[in-house]
Amino acid sequence: FQGVCSQILSYTYNHKYSLTATSRRDGFSGFSKNKKWGVFSSVGVNWNMTRETFMQKVSFVDNLAVRVSYGSNGNQAIQPYSTLAKVGTGAYVFAGDPSYTITQYIGSLALNNLGWEKTTGLNLGVDFSLLKKRVSGSIDAYKSKTNDLLFTLALPGASGTGNILSNIGEIQNRGIEIELHTVNVEKGDFKWSSDFAFSLNRNKVVTILGKDENGV
Repeated sequence: FQGVCSQILSYTYNHKYSLTATSRRDGFSGFSKNKKWGVFSSVGVNWNMTRETFMQKVSFVDNLAVRVSYGSNGNQAIQPYSTLAKVGTGAYVFAGDPSYTITQYIGSLALNNLGWEKTTGLNLGVDFSLLKKRVSGSIDAYKSKTNDLLFTLALPGASGTGNILSNIGEIQNRGIEIELHTVNVEKGDFKWSSDFAFSLNRNKVVTILGKDENGV
């Protein structure tokens, strides 16, 4: 099963300040019996500076708003029944036997503490429009951290199975994204506009456990 219980709070004051807060409790039966539910919350604030008194005399600014948001979400990217102990069957032909023999083996180990992969992020943004909307766009800077990654670890053959799912490691992602729209010429039925986009993203593996591939 998949279950979601969510609450949303939204408030705006004088068309200047906006606040949105959410809280979710997500459930997924595919996770271990101890960790089927995860709580993920977020909060966002928007400040429309254009409506402030000190901006009234700035004639070339049509719109200017600042955004800040912080929150988390979860990832449930595993197959159903992945946390259950399973037994598989096979066939083996012993020397001298006229037919095969049915065999059994460990298909997967029971996982009692496998849970949600969680990403927490901070976003800072600015939306703007200038010169009677001839220039407009947005700038976003963000930083996020993902921990308890759902990762498949290799196991020695003596364990009876080849691998096991685990919550391990931490990954960090940060970057900046810029979008710009300009109206270069607007005369009669003729209009020439341009759109520009720029992004710079950096991903970093902060910590991870498992097989050491490069010997570092």
